[in-house]
Amino acid sequence: MSTTHGPTEGPQGIPPHTVQTGKETVKYDPSQKLTFDVFSRIISYLTPKEAGAARLVSRAWNNWTTIALRSERLIDVNKFLTTITANLKEYPQVVQKCLSFLKPTDVLKTLTLLSLKADFLSLRDFLVKTLSSLPKEAIKALQAALIETKKPLHLEHIPELAEIYQELAEVNEMSKGNEKSERLKKIVGKLVSLGEFTKALEIAKAIPDEYEDEKFAVFEELVRKLPMVSDIDVALEIAKATPDKSWRGLTKYNAFEELERNLARVSDLDKVLRIAKEIPDKYDFVSRVAFKKIADELKLVSSIDDALRIAKEIPDKYDFARSIAFKEITDKLTWVSDINKALRIAKEIPSKYDFVRSAAFKEIARKLEQVPDIDEALRIAKEIPEEYMSTAFKEIARKLEQVPDIDEALRIAKEIPDKYNSDSARDAAFEIIARKLEQVPDIDKALRIAKEIPNKYNVARRTAFEMIARKLEQVPDIDKALEIAKEIPSKYDFAGDIAFEMIADKLARVSDIDKVLRIAKEIPDKYDFARRTTFEMIADKLTWVSDIDKALRIAKEIPDKYDHARYIAFFRIANRLKDVPDISKALEIARTIQEYIPTIKDADRIASLNKAVMEAFRQIARKIEWIPDKNEALRLAELIGDEEIKAATIKAIKNR
Repeated sequence: MSTTHGPTEGPQGIPPHTVQTGKETVKYDPSQKLTFDVFSRIISYLTPKEAGAARLVSRAWNNWTTIALRSERLIDVNKFLTTITANLKEYPQVVQKCLSFLKPTDVLKTLTLLSLKADFLSLRDFLVKTLSSLPKEAIKALQAALIETKKPLHLEHIPELAEIYQELAEVNEMSKGNEKSERLKKIVGKLVSLGEFTKALEIAKAIPDEYEDEKFAVFEELVRKLPMVSDIDVALEIAKATPDKSWRGLTKYNAFEELERNLARVSDLDKVLRIAKEIPDKYDFVSRVAFKKIADELKLVSSIDDALRIAKEIPDKYDFARSIAFKEITDKLTWVSDINKALRIAKEIPSKYDFVRSAAFKEIARKLEQVPDIDEALRIAKEIPEEYMSTAFKEIARKLEQVPDIDEALRIAKEIPDKYNSDSARDAAFEIIARKLEQVPDIDKALRIAKEIPNKYNVARRTAFEMIARKLEQVPDIDKALEIAKEIPSKYDFAGDIAFEMIADKLARVSDIDKVLRIAKEIPDKYDFARRTTFEMIADKLTWVSDIDKALRIAKEIPDKYDHARYIAFFRIANRLKDVPDISKALEIARTIQEYIPTIKDADRIASLNKAVMEAFRQIARKIEWIPDKNEALRLAELIGDEEIKAATIKAIKNR
């Protein structure tokens, strides 16, 4: 096939030349081809933005034109258009302007060598309209030529469409009537068979309403072929344009049923959302299914911000779909590493979906574990709505375990709000503070912190003071230990018991018995076990008190209620009287012990102590019997507190 072009634009004086193409020789005239001047004219038709894009390839264009002019060779238009396609995908206008300077046959032959991408689908109408201006014979010839060419994407029906456009132009010139409507119906049928639904719909809508049979027949065909409509926007327009009246069983409802099936195949959720919003309320069963699909498929949306935007655009009336959508948003929060972003998203979940919001804020609370800065974690927890903050502050409380500085931990615990349902979090926080006191070496600091735990958190305070009590074992100064033990509130009996029992244990290692007695007296009466133990220990210690008068004084200071301790004390002293060198003193002490015997409550102890005193009198009596001065001996014998022993002693003295 050869084509000769007459002169149009371009430089003159360049002789024609031929290029061998396959088995045929085609004669070309460079003056008929695209030159840089022509390209500049193209740019002048474009918007500034498009012009800037076109200039990206102007240097290559200029080079090709220069080579063509100098070597009298044809400019490689195909190569140029390929470059345009690769570099200017967003500017189909540029390609269209370039193509408009070629003759229709050249346009088609050029594009058959390219793969027309989806970006250039807008060129199809331009190509069809361009070709429809050719004679029918030329279109048939082009159609035949394309049969042997590998069909490029989206170009296979262009000649047929050109013929249909020619026929449509003829029909449009006809007056209204059955014949025109019938021919329009047939044209629509052809367009539908080629998948040209947009043009088919345009023609169907143009059929006057009075030609009802033809109009309904056209829409019947369109609705029947809706499953083949890949463009969901076109499918929606067909459904909306379908007449409301029933015709041979066809209704508008059927059209929307098909639209519902089409939507199920659309993966672009933004597109599904837009279409669903445009569906008339009368057919909202389609919208309901569409919004449910959107909600279910949000899990496939990689960006949580995009997913949230889509969820928020689902209308309120489709409550079930919205609840599912926001549930999907909540599930996605697990994978959001930025906790501030997660918090922002959780706040945007509508309050009506309380269960979903609760789950979202629980996820935020869980994420607080990964926030290294406790103050930052606290700030985030405070931003959570009050009704959901309890879980977050419980996490803050748990984080206090990792805070090394107990004063810092106490400050954070105090900042946990004490209202609503966050009380349990404060409870947990102060209990952690209380347990941490075990690691505080400075007992004064530990005591200060224990006192700062608010009174209402009784369990934490009790634990804290129990920790203080146990730490008394490490206090070397017994007076210091006693002072701290007294600081323990009386309401915490168990802590007090531990503290004063610790004091009692420490007293066993104190050699100064007066100090031991003083401290024993300072143990509060309510801690009876510690006091009793201490006074019994004092009584035992009297065995080693060298000064018998001191021992007696201490024994007499043991309170009456601790009669067992007093019994032990007097028993120990009584057993020592035989070794007292001053017989008068020994007798005096023995008689004093006799006076205290009635204060002992237990009969067995009374008997035991009486026996010890009697034995002391016997031992003293033997010593008296050996006093050389008989008068002195008799005087001392009169001081013996037992009449029988006294009489026997006096008799022995007189008889010697």
